[in-house]
Amino acid sequence: MKFALHSKAFVAVLFASLLACLAFSQTITRGPYLQMATQTAITIRWRTSAGENSKIELGTSFGTYPTVVTDPAITTEHIIRVTGLTADTKYYYRIGNSTNLVVADAQMFFTTVPPGNTTRKIRIAAFGDCGRGNATYQDQNLANYQNYLATNGIDAPDAWILLGDNAYNSGTDLEYTNNFFGIYGSNILKNHKLFPAPGNHDYGNNVANKPSRVMPYYNNFSMPQLAECGGVASNKPNYYSYDIGNIHFLSLDSWGTETTDANKDMGFNGNSNLKTWINNDLAANTKKWIIAYWHHPPYTKASHNSDSEAELVAIRQNFITYLEARGVDMIICGHSHGYERSYLLRNFTGGWTSFVPANAVSMSSAKYDGSASSCPYIYNTSPANHGTVYVVAGSAGASGGIQTNFGAYEMPFSVNNAGIFYFEVEGNRLDAKMLRSDGTVFDRFTIMKDINTTTNYTIINGSSLDLTASWPQTGNYTWTNTTGTSRTVSVTPPDNATTLYTVADGLGCVLDQFNVNTSATLAVSLLMFEARLNNKKVDINWSTVNEHNNKYFTIERSANGRDFSVLGTANSAGNSSSIQQYSLMDHSPLPGTSYYRLSQTNLDDHIAYLRVKQVINIKGNDFEVKAITPGNGLLSVQINSSGQSIYQLRIYDLQGRERRNEMLSCHLGVCKKEFTLEAGMYIYEVINNKSEKISQKILIN
Repeated sequence: MKFALHSKAFVAVLFASLLACLAFSQTITRGPYLQMATQTAITIRWRTSAGENSKIELGTSFGTYPTVVTDPAITTEHIIRVTGLTADTKYYYRIGNSTNLVVADAQMFFTTVPPGNTTRKIRIAAFGDCGRGNATYQDQNLANYQNYLATNGIDAPDAWILLGDNAYNSGTDLEYTNNFFGIYGSNILKNHKLFPAPGNHDYGNNVANKPSRVMPYYNNFSMPQLAECGGVASNKPNYYSYDIGNIHFLSLDSWGTETTDANKDMGFNGNSNLKTWINNDLAANTKKWIIAYWHHPPYTKASHNSDSEAELVAIRQNFITYLEARGVDMIICGHSHGYERSYLLRNFTGGWTSFVPANAVSMSSAKYDGSASSCPYIYNTSPANHGTVYVVAGSAGASGGIQTNFGAYEMPFSVNNAGIFYFEVEGNRLDAKMLRSDGTVFDRFTIMKDINTTTNYTIINGSSLDLTASWPQTGNYTWTNTTGTSRTVSVTPPDNATTLYTVADGLGCVLDQFNVNTSATLAVSLLMFEARLNNKKVDINWSTVNEHNNKYFTIERSANGRDFSVLGTANSAGNSSSIQQYSLMDHSPLPGTSYYRLSQTNLDDHIAYLRVKQVINIKGNDFEVKAITPGNGLLSVQINSSGQSIYQLRIYDLQGRERRNEMLSCHLGVCKKEFTLEAGMYIYEVINNKSEKISQKILIN
């Protein structure tokens, strides 16, 4: 190492800083790692060799950490909950104590969970049986997985799920240190939001431990058992649920039992606390996708045999149909050290070779690649018992061993090799693949829901209408009776006619139809339509006159003005010449800009779109902030307040030195404060009397 000779003082300071950081870093024996992530909060954990207090700094720019969270309690197990964050936002962080922090690391980051209405892809990685400490499989899989992320421009998935057997052979704390935290701690644990499930090795591979939860697994991980991340509280750390975007997850325990119900495990034939909770949880779920995962697979012929092992037989016969009947789309398991994938199955509880095509809703490969019988698995969200895809992905840290009939019957898409299971959800489309340890993709499949639609519209003569395909895809869409290859096209059909438009995927698997009827008059004359933000809710009101054969009204909501979902409906007057008043309320508006669309449906089910209104919700806060820098060192901060409030306005530089600290009393409307500062980069922070905070970096010149 060489240092510039002209700066001996700088060298001395640098060397002292390095020693300080080294001295501190030696006390960190585990972590950091990320738990219980939501749209606005996350838990950050780490372990130190000696007791000390806790401190976290974080911000949205690497190297700038304006938000500070501290805990004065002296501990070696640091578990810090950070709240008040913004949804779908990338944060950088660093950890330490009140006197020392680790050196800034660009790999120490996380992205908060996206909102339920997100239109972007949600990415999930699943590791099964990863904690073996086997360089041939575990390290190779990790390297291949990291290469896949880098090649595809992905910094981290939205969740990392563990399928059990996270530390071999007995789930001891030392085995966790060596075989899990020691392998992943210097890389993906820093930035992957972790949601684990236990396996038999996490229970010490000991039947006597089934009713117990004193194993290191339960000390090492924080589980959202109180519904901190969505769903219904289970009040038990061995199973829980959570939401990410439009996906609802069930993380379950297939080995342990409930201490209050000691003889009832997952394979119990009859009612149990677990089934009661699942029933309540899924009854309350509003997400489009439901994914369940646990350790022991109901179908496998890899290193384990689901025909002869009692736990696996019992789960298949007594549990999986319970989930299928409640709309679970995919079940992912580990335990068996290979990769196996089923057809779209329903109500199949028999032995391996008793499988017949009638046990499958679809016998397609679902590879969606243009090959024979490869169309996606396609079904509607309702009714719930639509079929389920089963995946065994127990080879993140192990591989080897197969049984007779491996890769046949109900699980034909199988390989005896190490790999990672990875899937993406975009709206009503799920794409999954097995990332093989040699860098190739072994298997891939696609599920689509609520597609192949037929929609009827009625519009006034000479009007235009936007038509949107019901599914997302990469590449061109094939439209008829109009030009364009994008997902949405605008059409202007001929007057006084019914025109059929279709859109297809190009592989002969998906086709939407639109019947557009044009008329000189509509069934409803709209007098007024308005949508207004009122006390954190949106009031929607409209009035009509001269309704004719009107069946009902629909209010839809969109975050982008293109992809709308139904918010609610209102029964109409049917036939009336008098003025009719209607209203509907959005109790949970989206943050930022939303679009509300009013449509009317005739008795013949033709739909007429009447009006769209835009509403701006200031990210759920009672105020918004705008900063203007006209030059000459001037900074003008404007607060748009929804009511009377006291605001604290702080300005500090990138070294954390406070430059201004003002208290402002604002009434309804805009209040403004101006400052003169030296040229440079600053961060301003505004906090109201409800502790709602808005902060932003700004350049003064």
